[in-house]
Amino acid sequence: MPPPALSDPSVTAKLEAANPLLPPKRYLAYVRIERSLLKGEMPLVPFETPVLPEFFSKRMGCKVFHPITQLVDIGALCVKSG
Repeated sequence: MPPPALSDPSVTAKLEAANPLLPPKRYLAYVRIERSLLKGEMPLVPFETPVLPEFFSKRMGCKVFHPITQLVDIGALCVKSG
């Protein structure tokens, strides 16, 4: 799974440095930051989310779905007591 978009400390520092600027200088700084980020590899963005029906017993719990593929994490499933 890719890291969150703002987990890069250098990007955070650039955004914090641009924040106190007044418009339009702030917006121009944001554009420069965005363009510098998009020069490399494109970020992972889901294009579409298909509907994949998954049927579970009422006793199944701990259902965790992957944010990109929307498939259930089989290793996280558990059986509810009672």
